[in-house]
Amino acid sequence: MSLGNVYAHCNCCGRTYDDRVDYLEHTSYVGTLETGGLFEYDLELRNCSCGSTLSAKTPALESRSRQVSPLVTKNMQVASKNSKA
Repeated sequence: MSLGNVYAHCNCCGRTYDDRVDYLEHTSYVGTLETGGLFEYDLELRNCSCGSTLSAKTPALESRSRQVSPLVTKNMQVASKNSKA
């Protein structure tokens, strides 16, 4: 199967996302892995409808302006609390 100009593809269920709009509308945001300036992009993590996590390159500045997901915020709070204990 040739994926051609597909924006993203889930290897778990085989779903393809034709473009970024399709990808954003049909996946849920998980978080962003910042590359710390090593690259001009970060990796945005989103869940496919099957539950598998996908990653896509996103411009570093764009990802830093995005809201942090509630799960990431909760993990940061727990880590902060544990470091003070």
